[in-house]
Amino acid sequence: AEFNSSHSNDAGSVTLSDIRLVSAAEPEKENTNYYFDEMFTLGISGSISKKEITIEWTVEDGDTAEISGSHFTYVFNTEMRLPKAVSSDLPEGFTVTSEGAQRYAGENYKAQAVLSEESDDMDARDYMLLNSSVTFSISKLDMNLGLNPAEVTYDGKEHTVETAVFSLPSDEEKTVGSGDTVTVNRKEYRLDFGISPSVNGETRPDITGFTDAGLYPYGLNSVKVYDANGTNVTDSIRLDISGGSLTIAPAYVKAGNITASSKVYDGTDKVTSLDTAGAVFEGMIAGDSLSLDDALLKARFSDKDVENGKTVYIEIPEDALLDGNGLKAKNYRLSIPEGETVQTVTATASITEGSITLAPGAFSDITYGDSVLLALSYEEGLAGDDRETDVTVKGEVKFTFEADGKKKEHSYTLPEEGILLSELSGLADIL
Repeated sequence: AEFNSSHSNDAGSVTLSDIRLVSAAEPEKENTNYYFDEMFTLGISGSISKKEITIEWTVEDGDTAEISGSHFTYVFNTEMRLPKAVSSDLPEGFTVTSEGAQRYAGENYKAQAVLSEESDDMDARDYMLLNSSVTFSISKLDMNLGLNPAEVTYDGKEHTVETAVFSLPSDEEKTVGSGDTVTVNRKEYRLDFGISPSVNGETRPDITGFTDAGLYPYGLNSVKVYDANGTNVTDSIRLDISGGSLTIAPAYVKAGNITASSKVYDGTDKVTSLDTAGAVFEGMIAGDSLSLDDALLKARFSDKDVENGKTVYIEIPEDALLDGNGLKAKNYRLSIPEGETVQTVTATASITEGSITLAPGAFSDITYGDSVLLALSYEEGLAGDDRETDVTVKGEVKFTFEADGKKKEHSYTLPEEGILLSELSGLADIL
């Protein structure tokens, strides 16, 4: 008996030849009374079952994947990904491979095992593969991309946010610009993106930057990721995108050249008026304009006493600094020492002597030759909290007597140590 083919796919019949007859009563003995012609053959149907080969699935050497049952989960890395088919009972002369490789992120891809023969006299169709397929997915690669906050000090120039911060969920941050490359799991990726201000939640690429001091939100837009071959792989990347901001801090200035008015002694250290028209501001950008609100300034002399060229201390609060339009300055702040609330600058002015009035005391008529008792007393002119007991009079007191068109002058020298105003009333002189 012989099959028409040794391969299960082709085998369908069996040919019987060289048929001999045996005795029905004694099957072990040949019946020689009858015979078949030696050319006679008999055909019957028949089949060859396929041999079963069990396939096992694993990952390619050097690759990684999470395996859950018969499902493999890869993470995108720009390479073709496919589970590897292997078998421990593979016949000699045959190989098993898998088909269905995929490159980009996606769900429920199918890997199919394929049996191949190494020579023409072999036929892979003679075998049946068990567990011949599995499913697999390629998940998106996680990347973080956020804006690098920019902080500058007002300098009259336009500024913007120019760089972003790239990182993996468990990696250090790296500052990048659009067009820069990053390396993830030994694979290079190029990042292309735009950076634009965000105004009321709306991206405004038409705004190129800002000049004035303030806090300006920024956002990323048109983010694209390319592999080393220049292929757009953005759809295979899970991007966590965050915005940032541009901070333009006010510049610090120090005021100067403020003029204080001199005054006549008034018993206080107060300055009566200031002139800020010629004020200058150290640190101001050329072309800008600043001024001061005089009403908010406070000034005082170093003390209340009479003196030429005295030091005047001028206190300038933050709110007193105005821009060129007379509004509170936005781009500048006063340079104020830590722990202080005002900027203190100095000027010079004088306190000149005040004047007081003394009055001669009353005296009675006398007879020629008698003594005249004359007294002095304070009348007016003391300033502030000064009292008659605080002021000493020194020098000469001159008296002029006038009668019938005639004048008589007399002077009296006060004691060297002087006399308090409060004691003048007791002063007597014999004339």
